[in-house]
Amino acid sequence: MIVVFGATGRTGGAAARCLLELGEEVRVVGRNRDRLQPLVDQGAEAVVADLGDDRAAERVLAGAEAAYLLIPSNADVDDFRGYQRKLVRAATTAVDRSGIGNVVLLSSLGAHHSARTGPVVALHTFEKELRKIPKLNVLSLRAGHFMENLLMSVRMVREGDFLGAPVPPEAPMGLIAAADIGRYAALRLAALDFSRFEVVNLIGPDLTTMADVARTIGDVIRRPGLPYMQLSYADALDGMIWTGLKPKLAALWIELYQADDRGLLRPEEGTPVVNTETDFEEFAKTTFAPAYRQGAAA
Repeated sequence: MIVVFGATGRTGGAAARCLLELGEEVRVVGRNRDRLQPLVDQGAEAVVADLGDDRAAERVLAGAEAAYLLIPSNADVDDFRGYQRKLVRAATTAVDRSGIGNVVLLSSLGAHHSARTGPVVALHTFEKELRKIPKLNVLSLRAGHFMENLLMSVRMVREGDFLGAPVPPEAPMGLIAAADIGRYAALRLAALDFSRFEVVNLIGPDLTTMADVARTIGDVIRRPGLPYMQLSYADALDGMIWTGLKPKLAALWIELYQADDRGLLRPEEGTPVVNTETDFEEFAKTTFAPAYRQGAAA
């Protein structure tokens, strides 16, 4: 039995589907039964539970051989860092008490740093706490920037006719599609070919730049020459709040951008890098363009 938390999300859903295709016994976990139903239809066992509830999570993990863990996104909380701390404590307590032997953790580039990396700081703590659990095998997937994060810019592109971020236009970035992370996690969970604590850095097939991202988006939405504008941190913060992000979470995103600028979001020396398949052009065509068109229609 393999437990997949966050199974209604982008990485967890992809992991669950891949595991089911491989013929594995899968228990999917989420906060909404209706959204889990498609995975049940494919053969999964569904449990409605919250990873932040240590007793509930412990029951979900009981009898399982392996699990996929992550910090689920939650843009509705006012104190995102507090939410992260609570979830990490509950999840590690549940893992320890359950006696499960193998865990794949969705982490992030930069998780080897203990400070100044915005929301990634919590993943540093998550890794550290899991490493303390005796006889637990952990594979930490330190992923690059999610391509899906650019969906927050749909409104900017549609209404402002530009793409903006506090990133130099020609700075190389390791973007990755969330589904690729989930599929990679599933393959490693099925193989159980990791021991003690291992790290893999995941990025897409090629490094790209925000200038190239803007050009690609412009081409696929039929607005060729879409300009990219490097924003100040202050303007980027205001823009995130304008799109609906809570102020404290927006501030953490700014700290993440600053960490990237300082070179803190690079693979830890001596750890392997794996390149996944989906390039940004494919993402722009299959994910960004439909979201853009849907917003325009609304």
